[in-house]
Amino acid sequence: MVPAIVLCVGACFLPFSPRWLMLKGREEECLLNLAKLRSRTPEDPMVQYEFRALQAERLVEREAAKERYGIDEVNFRVSLLEYKRLLTTKPLLHRLMIGAAAQGLQQWTGINAIIYYAPTIFKQIGLTGGTIGLLATGVVGIVNFVFTIPAVLFVDNVGRRPMLAWGEANMAISHATVAAIIAVYGNRFDTHKTAGNAAVFMIYWYIATFAYTWGPLAWVVSAEVFPLDMRAKGMSISSATNWIMNFTVAEVTPVMITNIGYKTYIVFMCFCIVGFFYSIFILPELKGLSLEEVDAIFKDTSGTEDRERRERVARQIGLDKVAQQVHHKEMGGQSDAKTDGVPQGKRFGGEGV
Repeated sequence: MVPAIVLCVGACFLPFSPRWLMLKGREEECLLNLAKLRSRTPEDPMVQYEFRALQAERLVEREAAKERYGIDEVNFRVSLLEYKRLLTTKPLLHRLMIGAAAQGLQQWTGINAIIYYAPTIFKQIGLTGGTIGLLATGVVGIVNFVFTIPAVLFVDNVGRRPMLAWGEANMAISHATVAAIIAVYGNRFDTHKTAGNAAVFMIYWYIATFAYTWGPLAWVVSAEVFPLDMRAKGMSISSATNWIMNFTVAEVTPVMITNIGYKTYIVFMCFCIVGFFYSIFILPELKGLSLEEVDAIFKDTSGTEDRERRERVARQIGLDKVAQQVHHKEMGGQSDAKTDGVPQGKRFGGEGV
């Protein structure tokens, strides 16, 4: 309750979002809030660039609404019509199915079944005593965190499809191995410690594999597959799919563990196999592709149209000129940071901090 009270009180002191102020037409407040948040003056080129970018975004949305629906303002009706367009336009629906499928399959790998019911699962494979809580929550959390780092480092080198397929293959093997161990040794783990330790290892292997593959990459794929003007709405449906599947898995897992025992892992293994084929045969490789190249994959032109609209609006409000001013200021700052070729951190004879 205390954190909730702190959050509630703190929210009273939060400034209005500059984007929200711009969408509501309160441009002067938007500019002042941006300047305050950046600790700069309203005339600063960086503040002006952000302000013009928000202004451009609002004008782009209004122009698109007028072109598509004859409505000059973005309102609730326009939002509903945009969701309708997402669900009824074949190329956009194709993108949505790929993004939502990635989110649904992420949950049916069984990750939250393992995390939510880890103490029960570790007891099932023969672990007893006061260390179960530590092994089930603390170590699982640490493994999950540490093995997310490789995804950040290698995803743009290896690609989405290979990492997702690799992840599903390894997670399927992990589920199958744990299922086989429980099926063979059942309630005899007290006399077969090695089998119990092997099952624990495979669960940790599963967590590590998920952390650098489907954990982050399902979100990457869901975002990349949509054009900019549909990304927020597409991600909202994809995220809703994730949470619905999360709820479903959380509800059915204890029932499965009670009624079918080790076959619970077989169920998740089957979904991992489905995810493997999804990664190989359905998901396009999106690594390093421009919006226009993604459009070409789905035989869609909405991304190109949106880009042209944004460029046109940017020229109309002078966003490109402000961007040049920011660039010149940054280049000037870099020049000022050097004296006779010596970096700023070493100008006074000391090492850079």
